[in-house]
Amino acid sequence: MAYEDKEKEFSKSPHTIAVIKLDACSLVFGNAPCTATGEACYNTYSTCKDKVNFSKTTKDYKFSKREDEIIFRGIRPYLLEVRDNPTEIKPEAGLAINAKTTIKFIDDENDSDVDVDPYVTSRTSVQGSFFKKLLARNIYYSGRPVEIKSGYKGLTEAEFKTKFKGIIDSIDTTGNGGFSISIKDPLKRAGKVKVPVATKGKVADNPLTAGAVVINLDDATDYPVSGYIRIDDEIIQYSGKTGNQLTGCTRASFSTTAVSHDLDARVQLCKVWIDENPWNIIYDILVNEVAFLVADIDVALAEAERDKWLTGMEYTAVLSQPEDANILIKELCEQSFSNIWWDNETQQIKFKVMAPPAPGVNIKTLTKKGDIGAGAIVDLNEKSRVSRVTVYFAKDYISKDNDNSAYRSISLDVDPDKESANEYNSIAEKVIYSRFIRNQNDAFYIAQNTLRRFKVPAPIYQYKSELKDNDIKTGDLVIIETNDFVDVAGKEKPKYMQVLSKTPEGRNGLRFKAMDAVLEKKYGFIAPNSVPVYDSASSIEKLRYAFIANASNQLGSALDDAFYIW
Repeated sequence: MAYEDKEKEFSKSPHTIAVIKLDACSLVFGNAPCTATGEACYNTYSTCKDKVNFSKTTKDYKFSKREDEIIFRGIRPYLLEVRDNPTEIKPEAGLAINAKTTIKFIDDENDSDVDVDPYVTSRTSVQGSFFKKLLARNIYYSGRPVEIKSGYKGLTEAEFKTKFKGIIDSIDTTGNGGFSISIKDPLKRAGKVKVPVATKGKVADNPLTAGAVVINLDDATDYPVSGYIRIDDEIIQYSGKTGNQLTGCTRASFSTTAVSHDLDARVQLCKVWIDENPWNIIYDILVNEVAFLVADIDVALAEAERDKWLTGMEYTAVLSQPEDANILIKELCEQSFSNIWWDNETQQIKFKVMAPPAPGVNIKTLTKKGDIGAGAIVDLNEKSRVSRVTVYFAKDYISKDNDNSAYRSISLDVDPDKESANEYNSIAEKVIYSRFIRNQNDAFYIAQNTLRRFKVPAPIYQYKSELKDNDIKTGDLVIIETNDFVDVAGKEKPKYMQVLSKTPEGRNGLRFKAMDAVLEKKYGFIAPNSVPVYDSASSIEKLRYAFIANASNQLGSALDDAFYIW
């Protein structure tokens, strides 16, 4: 029976399983190619006696809640609690807040080591608690994967659904002798990777002259066969490598100056993108720098978003000092009006551009009568408001990123009405420093769209629903039609909202957080022939489609504001 069928049954027995996946050796102690002798190891790297022949694989440690019936072999009933803090999209920031799950366990002071120690029967004695022994034998647990699975009695283990997959961030003891494991979603890895990596090579020429086209290093191991390097304040392109020599050098690249460099001057490898689409740069960072598998990324969605909304955008950057990969991704999202996050339900990285929903996209409508539970909260989110956006761009390639003087150009978009005494009577400025943008059009696109999106505050809506709405995913657009949002006449006013986070609540509930996703102006797409005139159209049709306005840019008998065509 499938998981979905069980989920619909009135009477069912839910189960939660936590699976910790730690490194293990696939060899048998003392059997070739393992050459170890004496007391057996525990088939972990930290206990290995023949590390040259260590053969890495993964061992699963499975846990169920102590009050649940044990329904599969090899599961220990040590799981106390699973506490979720879901991924939360931050539209104003680009990069989502990492999902975090905290798992609490009780410990067994007299664990038998069955299904844990492959050589337990050869030991003279077995003693000690499960988790203390596990950590002593697996000291390299950081960054290793953990999965939280849910299912029902009657399903096979393979039919259980993975509800969260992340990496171990930390392990701590609790006050009652138990253990607590903090798990972050896989995008957390991007915060621990530098782009480019730091390189240790030094100039071996004494000195390196300003005209030299061959550069001798003390050690060229860290450098690829071609690329760019930085020495002092000069960036140099090279086309070949022979031993410790970099050959075919083009001096003074990217408007730097060729000068003489001293013996032992540091040689830092650069990371360079030239006229690349912002999504392509993000993909390169994720796959080639952070080492995500292509299967970890919803490439089809990302490329569709790129081709629909980001065509013609060409970014160029030269990174000549190591930078955190997550900071680069955040900047690229902010500067392409996009969001990126880890979607735990599909176990993939998602990328979407903030834009009006295209025609044909199925958008679910939620009402208080049938979908939204009591106690919904509206946060007017005043801090999201922006009245002017300043983009510094066309940066030189060696100065600090937040130094105004490092940028040759600036793009400024201001809404003076929003700053006037009759409206908000204050300035709310957003400043963007872009090391990627080189031309005015791209800078203006970001300034204009950021102002469009946030020149009025974007309310945040928190509400509860039921499992019937489980098809709604983080990042989806929904239409909220409730009396929490009304027009000036007090009528319900439907709103497009983007789901920022989704959290299971209890056994049959869900908690959502969503943000108003409509730009400050009313954008609509050309309506199909089946849509009636404005006065006869439904509230949802009025939200989704554009209608012909009168000479004063007003619609229908109510003289509503007209639409702009996207």
